[in-house]
Amino acid sequence: ATGDNKIGNTIRNETTKDKNEEKEVENLKKSNTEDDFIPLKDYPKFKNEAKITEIEKYLEQIKEFEVKENIANKLKFKEIEHDDVINFKDESILEFFKSLNFILSDNSKMRLNLLYYCIKHGFHILIPGPTGTGKTYLSEAICNLLKKNMIKYNCSENTKFPNLKFTCQGDKNKFAGIKYIKGPLLQALTTKNTAFLMDEANLSPIEVLQALEAMIDCGYLVYEDKGKLIRIDVPKDFCCILTLNPSKGKFSGTRQELPESFKNKFISIEFPEMKRDELYAITDGASKAFGVDKKLPNCQQFIDDFISFHMEWSKNEKIQDDVACLVIRDILAVLHIILEGEDPTETIMNIYGARYIEPIKEEMKKVLFKYKSFKNYEENYDKIKKEFPKNCFINKNTLELISTCIFSLKHGRHPIIAGNS
Repeated sequence: ATGDNKIGNTIRNETTKDKNEEKEVENLKKSNTEDDFIPLKDYPKFKNEAKITEIEKYLEQIKEFEVKENIANKLKFKEIEHDDVINFKDESILEFFKSLNFILSDNSKMRLNLLYYCIKHGFHILIPGPTGTGKTYLSEAICNLLKKNMIKYNCSENTKFPNLKFTCQGDKNKFAGIKYIKGPLLQALTTKNTAFLMDEANLSPIEVLQALEAMIDCGYLVYEDKGKLIRIDVPKDFCCILTLNPSKGKFSGTRQELPESFKNKFISIEFPEMKRDELYAITDGASKAFGVDKKLPNCQQFIDDFISFHMEWSKNEKIQDDVACLVIRDILAVLHIILEGEDPTETIMNIYGARYIEPIKEEMKKVLFKYKSFKNYEENYDKIKKEFPKNCFINKNTLELISTCIFSLKHGRHPIIAGNS
């Protein structure tokens, strides 16, 4: 954020009680002109003293997501303008999120406002939270709203920092059949007004995070091109967004614990696990937006039972280490397919149940059939048996697999068939 003549007074009055810190603030004030940036590494000194980030203070002042008159004095580094907050009463804003099929809840509005402010003013952001809470999707939506470019990179334990700078691409005109092109990070640094999002960043080796930290710290990146060392400065409008998923299942112990020195370069916006009331509000809003409420005679009862099942089964100890965890996308997929005329029970058995082996699938059925909106369900494979080649071996597992694949392809879903060779 940019420095100004009020910065020393604002920080001193709001967050500092210690004389040594007051001197630091005065030094910052003297050393920064209007066009200078206060190093983000200096931010946590004052954040810790205040016990709560100034951005959180800022949001505490928002009633119905409108700016109060005294809000301009609440942030240390920059005055708040009215356009620093998303006006969710604006028809064009509502239409924008509707075009994304995004259902606004009070909690999602709060997270959207945090992302909006940080991305707009060039803070680097950490977004920790469970899978399926909207970390990547909301970041993309805010960049879209701010007309900011976004370049995404999905991290893995095999991610290497040089691959973020350059990568290979097939080229039949080259002697070796490949050519080097800019990697995602270098693309982001050389494209005007761009955010760089690293999805599941804590899957990356620690060396990648250290190199990224060094780049942010120094304010530039050095790379080699055709034998020459080239330096590129980090643009002022560059924004780095890192999403972090919890260590779970096969990833247990492989996700990095980020060093404090690294986290101090970022503003952390946590996306907590969705509670029942938020899931209900999203599902209810989606059912009305999609028209499912007109399709099902007892839609409210269905939503109540569906969310109760989703919450209960998601917390079942038998699936806690399952990487393919249940997320809001599964709920919305069920609503879309019901709208296309499928039976709700059969839809849930395919969307939720197909990922499990038989003993866990039977356990899931017991949980599902506790709720009165879902009738006892037995698969009917007569049509598949009739059309299956007579000279081919077939058993129940094969029938289930074929049935699920047909169901998935019929509704535009992409099946992954996993198993032993």
